[in-house]
Amino acid sequence: NVFDKESRWWKPGTGDLYTPWNVTALGDRRFRLAFTDGKGRDSWGVTPGDLLGCRNTGQEGGCFTFQLDSSEACTMVDVTLYGGPCFGFFTSGTLGTPGHRAGHTFQRCSVRRPPAPAGASEGPLLSTSADGFHHAGAAIGPTILDSHFSFMPDDGIAIHGTYHLVVDAHVGATTSTVTLNSAQLAEFSVGDSLRLYSTEFTPLGETVITSVAPKTPKGWKPQRNTSHTMPMHGPSGGYIVLGFENAAITVSQLRFDCIAVNANRTGNFFSIKNTTIEHHRARGMLIKASHGTIENNTIDGSTMGGIIITPELYWAEADYARDLVVRHNVIKRVGLSTQGYGGLAIGAVDPEKKPARRSAKGYGHANIHVEGNRFEDSTYNNVWVSSSSRVSLVGNVFLRPFDGLTHCCEPIPEGVVVWLTNSDNLNVSGNCIVAAGPNTTAPYKVEASASGEGLRD
Repeated sequence: NVFDKESRWWKPGTGDLYTPWNVTALGDRRFRLAFTDGKGRDSWGVTPGDLLGCRNTGQEGGCFTFQLDSSEACTMVDVTLYGGPCFGFFTSGTLGTPGHRAGHTFQRCSVRRPPAPAGASEGPLLSTSADGFHHAGAAIGPTILDSHFSFMPDDGIAIHGTYHLVVDAHVGATTSTVTLNSAQLAEFSVGDSLRLYSTEFTPLGETVITSVAPKTPKGWKPQRNTSHTMPMHGPSGGYIVLGFENAAITVSQLRFDCIAVNANRTGNFFSIKNTTIEHHRARGMLIKASHGTIENNTIDGSTMGGIIITPELYWAEADYARDLVVRHNVIKRVGLSTQGYGGLAIGAVDPEKKPARRSAKGYGHANIHVEGNRFEDSTYNNVWVSSSSRVSLVGNVFLRPFDGLTHCCEPIPEGVVVWLTNSDNLNVSGNCIVAAGPNTTAPYKVEASASGEGLRD
């Protein structure tokens, strides 16, 4: 990534530089690296004197700096990490049980750039080689208080579960089974809630798991092995069979390429308060969990977006969010790179890269309250809502939107402060736009099936 030589922060208007297609040694410890994105652009906004920060790859990047696995109710106070080879803090495992809320607490924990090593005039540009805080596949989410994460080359805080590909399904009169592309029996238990999604990433419903077993005979393979919904996560050789009652599930659509997730293993009941995330690549917060609170935080200089609430099929990271409160946060100077999501995004993208639609069971996201937040100097649209029901956007302030870069990624429209699409039962009221930049084209854009009351300011 490209850094400004004066501020030593990520340089606005630049993007990720992936493996160069040519490296030339010039002598005297100097090299020429040639990059291209295949679209005729070779400079990526780089000018002489800029600095480059490089993250680890392969085995070097696979080591976690601080890891808690298969544990619960641990408390970490005043832990500061000055550098790390991959994630800063990483928590995972079958933490907690349904109905038992005993997650980890991290208070006054930090990820920061390490000091300059002996003999060096300047310190490193990066603090880690991946996320600052990553919480994966655990039943109960973390409580993060009064903490600080900066200069990571990836997301500040990420909380998620795991999607699994349905490779086979058998529908009975009252009970059915799905065979999943997974060898992790421990990830599912009888009594857990199972959510299923169609091949279009729309909800088929939620039910209770009644049986868990490995697929037999050994060596069984599905009839189809090329996935369209999750092409990066097709059948790989490990399979489990889950039984469930048909009630509340649209079983007629169950087939290969549907998606399943254990709704009890996505990091629910999390809390992030009084925490600062600043000057890093990617999203300040990447949230895929439910029943959580995000309050009184500051996100400053996140290159791709502020608070992003979305599942991601590409990474098989789950899930849609329900019952969240996002209030009294300050989100500023986000969206500095050539790819982004805006200040706050509540949405989902289907396998065709379009906002996920509604099914007979409704939209994926539901019951999210966004109140009293302050958005400053965001270069992309400040708020994006799609694939959601019952979202309220009340009493927020948008200061100087679009006073800078405007280009983003389709389908996000340019110049629109708040974009609402493919959603219903929205409540938008009491918001204020102050000193809109010259590239602002409209305060709101409401389209597709978006509807609601109080669309006024």
